[in-house]
Amino acid sequence: MLSVEPGLYVLGLGGFRHSSTIQINGTAMELLTDCPRDLDSLIPPA
Repeated sequence: MLSVEPGLYVLGLGGFRHSSTIQINGTAMELLTDCPRDLDSLIPPA
């Protein structure tokens, strides 16, 4: 299993890190993390 954790950081504001866990099966990848991936779903309502 691997953890893929891209991050976005803005100096003086803060940061965000999105984590996904994957498993490699031979030549295929299986995504184990069930969470939204589109930007609109990740931004909380005002």
